[in-house]
Amino acid sequence: MHLLKFPLDSQICPLWIGSYGYNTRDLIYKWREPSSVSLDDNNTAQFLITKMEQGVVNNLTSRLIESGFRNDSVAFLHFHLERQTGFFLLQFYFPLLIIVMCSWVEFWIVKTDVPARCGLGITTVLSVTKIGFGGKGKPQVGYPTALDIYVIICLGSVFAALCEFAIMNFISVTMNRIKTQKEELKKAKEAIDKAEQELEKIDGKRDNIEDTDEVKIIEDNGNPFEDDPNEIMQRRKSIETMDASTTTDDFYKRARVFDFNEEMNKVKDQLLRAWEHSKATLAKLKIKPVEQMYIYTNTEEALDYIDDCSKFYFPAAYMLMMTVYWTCYLYIIQDKLEMDTF
Repeated sequence: MHLLKFPLDSQICPLWIGSYGYNTRDLIYKWREPSSVSLDDNNTAQFLITKMEQGVVNNLTSRLIESGFRNDSVAFLHFHLERQTGFFLLQFYFPLLIIVMCSWVEFWIVKTDVPARCGLGITTVLSVTKIGFGGKGKPQVGYPTALDIYVIICLGSVFAALCEFAIMNFISVTMNRIKTQKEELKKAKEAIDKAEQELEKIDGKRDNIEDTDEVKIIEDNGNPFEDDPNEIMQRRKSIETMDASTTTDDFYKRARVFDFNEEMNKVKDQLLRAWEHSKATLAKLKIKPVEQMYIYTNTEEALDYIDDCSKFYFPAAYMLMMTVYWTCYLYIIQDKLEMDTF
């Protein structure tokens, strides 16, 4: 029995009538009438008897005896059976078709509703797997039958719909992450530029400060606080705790005893390292090539376009595969019918 086209297959059931004790010299079979066999009901649980063939073979050599091979007379009757597909249409074909159509509903759900689309996709995949590969009534053979091919097509369709949403969600998350990082880097660069401008203003004001008596004393006699660490610490603390009402001139008068060049160089070094890190991050992310892509500048429009295309191409591809499937198994692939012989 060949089940390549199961459940769209046809089979032949042979019935042979012969004698074990008598050969053609003693017994010859023949049918009383050309169509002497009839059935009251040609329907069975799974098969429909479409045709019966009867005949006689009188020179059938099948058994070896002491004097050699013997010829037997055999009457045969072949029942041509066509499998009834109603059970399989109701248990496999129609449910799988409905599940595949349910998977297309994902394309009409808002793309931002991740739980709904993801849940529907996973449910359809599991349903096809349960019905197609876990159902009863399938023959256990070592090659794929027509029903197995149909299940594989349906499983591929629902899995492709799930992958479509996964790809869209990945693109959306990735684009948003890149845009967020770009905005953060832009803000960091603006802060660095602003800090550099403030430092330039500080340098300009420091250069324009007129020499006071205190400065002259420092220039003539050196730093009067260099031998008194406590006084230096108090002066530092007073600078840190200055309120907003303190004038700029007072600030510079209190702070001019310190080495401004050293402090400013430290700040500039920190800003330079931050800027170098920002440029390295930009190079690592490769944002510039991505900015030139349409999906980056128009992410929402691109994702909507993918959904709109999926609404048409997924059903069209499935209908095309179904057309090829039914054409092949109904008209192109023929049943391999074999009649058993002695």
